[in-house]
Amino acid sequence: MAVIRRLCLVAIAGIALVACAQPGDQPADPTKGPRITALQVSTNRVSRGGIVDLLVTAQSPDDSKLSYYWSTTQGMISDPRAAHPQWRAPDSAFGQDTYVTVSVRVTDDKQRQDTRQETIAVTD
Repeated sequence: MAVIRRLCLVAIAGIALVACAQPGDQPADPTKGPRITALQVSTNRVSRGGIVDLLVTAQSPDDSKLSYYWSTTQGMISDPRAAHPQWRAPDSAFGQDTYVTVSVRVTDDKQRQDTRQETIAVTD
């Protein structure tokens, strides 16, 4: 009889836990790394030597610390390790529009990564 009572209590407790769980209450997937949710540039077209504000937004499914690294095919990033740096366009565009790629890599403390890039036109 005591065994049946214990089994009933365990079953009731299990039902209560399932009933109380929220739709978003799922454990973090340890195999998934950070995810870039947005990459914003203040403009996709800039004059030679112009400044463009950059902003990356990212999430970590397990709340790992995130680090950022920006790179570019031309021009200069003000702080390559910031989430919100500025990019300075090259001073020379060789007499025609030049298309420059700005990339960001987000890495968590487990070395998992996500990358995005944006193309910016540098005009005369």
